[in-house]
This record gives sequence, C-alpha cells and structure tokens, in this order.
Amino acid sequence: MPATAADLPQDLIDRGMRLPPDARRKFAALLLEGTDAIPAGDPELKAMLTQRWNDYQSGKIKALTLEESDDRLQRLLEELEQ
Repeated sequence: MPATAADLPQDLIDRGMRLPPDARRKFAALLLEGTDAIPAGDPELKAMLTQRWNDYQSGKIKALTLEESDDRLQRLLEELEQ
C-alpha cells in the first residue's frame, strides 16, 4: 500500500519542503530509485544509525539546525587552524 502524508513524520515533510527546488528534485529522484540503490553496508553502522534515529524520534536527542551545524563546523575549522 502506498505511503500517504499521514504515514510520514511531519518534521520530515517540513524539512523536505524547505529544500530549494533543485535539491527537492534530486532528493525525490533519490527516493524514487528505491532501496536497491543503497548498499547494504556495515551491520554495526546500521545498528548505530537505527539507534540514533530511534533516539531522535523519541526526543532523547535533538537534531541540529543548519545554522547550529554550520556554527559547530566553523568553530572546529578555526580550532584546527590554530
């Protein structure tokens, strides 16, 4: 049965809708390729990512905004340059 908007987390929909049009098209194309395009990968990495996703969805951890992420990366780069 196909997914509906009600089946998806609202924050995922909101974040997708905030993407620029070109990025939204690329993301949609990636999703339409299906999971066959994504390699199976490392089971330990999958377990870690699954745990992190569950922690995010439960509210145990919070995602960074783009601005917060950029600020952290900028500080890290400044520290590395010293």
